[in-house]
Amino acid sequence: GSEMCIRDRFPVDLLPDARHVAQHQQEAGEPQNPPDILPPYPVIYPGEDHGPHQPSECAKLCMMMALANWLALYRDRTTSFWWGFVMPGVIFGIPLALILFEKDMGTSVALALAAFCVMFVAGTRKIYLGGALALAGAALYVLVQSNANRLERFLAWKDLDAHRLGAGLQQYRASIALSRGGLDGVGLGNSAEKHGTLPFAHTDFIFAPLGEEFGFYGTMFVLLCYFLMTYAGIGVAMQCRDAYGRFLAVGIVAIIFCPAILN
Repeated sequence: GSEMCIRDRFPVDLLPDARHVAQHQQEAGEPQNPPDILPPYPVIYPGEDHGPHQPSECAKLCMMMALANWLALYRDRTTSFWWGFVMPGVIFGIPLALILFEKDMGTSVALALAAFCVMFVAGTRKIYLGGALALAGAALYVLVQSNANRLERFLAWKDLDAHRLGAGLQQYRASIALSRGGLDGVGLGNSAEKHGTLPFAHTDFIFAPLGEEFGFYGTMFVLLCYFLMTYAGIGVAMQCRDAYGRFLAVGIVAIIFCPAILN
């Protein structure tokens, strides 16, 4: 049927294994799809457009370079409201607004936290940063309440079982993958969730298949690597003799660590 047509069109076999899908549906107590019908989840094919590119990845580094340069040039005025808070806020606020306009709230939040880390190290007054965090929290609440999709995803986070086939599908399938991995995992390449049942298993939710294949010990090892990398980055920043290098090192560490913690 439809699966045969797709296999004829794309010689590279990237379709989900029906046996793996059926096994997981049985474990989760879900109705099983007939083996000749593709599961209703996205499958990546070679040569297709896999979604929009993310210029924000390049913008992160550029923004940190600009922010570090400004704070280094005016490091004697970082305690002032205008030079140490408003102008740095403009520097990272413009790309932040563009990313938020693309409805990428996760990247926006992580980038804002990273910028705040650099400003904190540079000496920006804590009262300014605290007030900005309070306003950002209020703005985040308004953004969630004003968008039906964001609100539904937040509600799904609170009650995953009730939204497991809707807004909470990714989180639900990820939890199944992690629970199936147990302590030791099912082995490299033996993940079933990454074969179509878990959306974006190769990008946003890559941690779940990793936990399924390598288990609890493997996920703890990945987290340990992140913490060691962060520790090493902070050590590099502390050893920098010039202010620009120190602030930039903190910024690079922050744009890696903050998204990792949020995700």
